[in-house]
Amino acid sequence: MEIGKRLKDMRTGMGMTQEECAEKLGVARQTLSSWESGRTFPDIRSVVAISDLFGVSLDALLKEDAAAVDRLEDAADEAQARRNQTRRLPFLAYMTLWAFIVALFWLIGPRTDIAALAYSIIALDVVFSLITLVFSFLIGAQDDRPRTKWFFILFFSLFYFLADFVTLDLSDFLIRGVFSLPHLSGLLFGALFSFAGLGAGEIARLVLSARKKKN
Repeated sequence: MEIGKRLKDMRTGMGMTQEECAEKLGVARQTLSSWESGRTFPDIRSVVAISDLFGVSLDALLKEDAAAVDRLEDAADEAQARRNQTRRLPFLAYMTLWAFIVALFWLIGPRTDIAALAYSIIALDVVFSLITLVFSFLIGAQDDRPRTKWFFILFFSLFYFLADFVTLDLSDFLIRGVFSLPHLSGLLFGALFSFAGLGAGEIARLVLSARKKKN
């Protein structure tokens, strides 16, 4: 027996209309009708909702429905792939912008102390600080790694430090021929900005989660 037929039997057995059942499951009536007729299949969250609503186990709900199990496994794989892509996106965008800022320095880079100071203030102190805040916020707002996300402070601190090192410090060495120790303050600023962004993202995630539970 397919899950759509089971769903219809359970709904009618409890004397519920499609409108009532759809409302309890949080879907449109047309969606429920499509499930019951076998035209479409509920996703994994909807299957869990159906299980909770009618008080049946997932095993009983999907019993002898190999096609349903296969669809759920495929849907789970697709959802995991989307989550992985979503998790990687902030890092790829961050590193792309980081590389752009560094490349821009060497393409039209400063050749005087005044120009170097202007680049330091605009590109590093302002633009890169904002970028670090924004992307650490995006990671902090993700709900699939509540603890490990804090380790990314190290990631942002390192790249914040490297942005200063591979531009101003390296340029000074090439022009003056004098090597100076890297400015470790970049690690501190990177840690502060990323901590602030991750914290704000975590707060936003918790607030949004609390609102969803109330609704």
